[in-house]
Amino acid sequence: MATYEEIRSLAHKEPVIVDLPPVSSVYFTDYEIYSNVQSFEENLFDPDYLFESDVIIDSTERSPKYTNLECDFNPLTSELDSVIDWSSPDDHDQLRDSLQIQSQIKNLVVEKSSAEVVVLLAVDGLSFETIQQVSDYWPLETETLPVFADGATTTSEGFRRLFYGTSIESVHSMMATRKGYLSHQGYLQWSQNESTEPTSAFTSMNERNIVRGESFDTILKEIETEGSVTSKTYIQIVRDGLSRDTYPDVLDRNEAAKELIDDTVRLQKLLETITETAQIFLTAGHGLLWQEHIEDTWRIIDDSETHHPRYIETQHDTEHGLTKRTAQGNTVTGLAKPFLTRPLQDDEVAVSGGFSYHESIIPFVEVSK
Repeated sequence: MATYEEIRSLAHKEPVIVDLPPVSSVYFTDYEIYSNVQSFEENLFDPDYLFESDVIIDSTERSPKYTNLECDFNPLTSELDSVIDWSSPDDHDQLRDSLQIQSQIKNLVVEKSSAEVVVLLAVDGLSFETIQQVSDYWPLETETLPVFADGATTTSEGFRRLFYGTSIESVHSMMATRKGYLSHQGYLQWSQNESTEPTSAFTSMNERNIVRGESFDTILKEIETEGSVTSKTYIQIVRDGLSRDTYPDVLDRNEAAKELIDDTVRLQKLLETITETAQIFLTAGHGLLWQEHIEDTWRIIDDSETHHPRYIETQHDTEHGLTKRTAQGNTVTGLAKPFLTRPLQDDEVAVSGGFSYHESIIPFVEVSK
């Protein structure tokens, strides 16, 4: 199995054929990458074509004329921060082209839904890396996809993209009109400041069908209530993530992630007792940048207009971030890693709002009975 460095080294000597994992192209921006042998050879045998860089053929094809490699390189690690310029729109476009994007998750949920009961479980803060680190803990069969949060990594904007995408039609509405899930339930578990509650996630639902639960146990008891789940039911759950408000004493995020998995498994087992088939889709509004990921490298930009360490709530002329328009028509400038508006406080174990591997790459996990 060839590593990233070995691929670069061999491709410097002659063209290589290798099936690169998604996103890998961002590690080879100084190479010409072809999708098949034919397209490469069209240029190779064109006397007027001049190759300006080394060549990689990203394909499952095999040819005795070229070096054929197998790759075990994992591009989705914190190394992504070293090759992605998070303040560059072009680099954001590269990720959009390479990964499932958050603003299309609602379409993915609708497309995949086929069970009698479908649950979309959305966590406020959860990174793809965290779920990957505890992937062996799942006792159920799961499929996990990396997702690019294609916008500001704040709670409000993340949930807006997740539940509404780029339109005003919610995933709940699509499930009803396109898949026939006419029965619906909404649950909110929120221990953070009430003013930060993501109530907009439920605006398309009947208020009578929305329950606020102090704990996940409360939500499970509500779902277990006789007659609450009928045929073709869509359930939407929004809950706290791994922020300091939820886990103030838990610095080991893997243990917190295991607790989320335990709750998801309990939900699946409950659904097995009340319906023939069930699907759970677990995802996040945004990821989290933990203090340990930035504490030795952070750089402070001078801005007195904000108290948020990772974003500025206005259009801001800075080369260290990217300005995005919010659903309300306002602008927010998220900062690229490792920039902050101010030093992190001791109790700011994890932050979000900017752009980085940990904030912007989130999981989408499908759990099926």
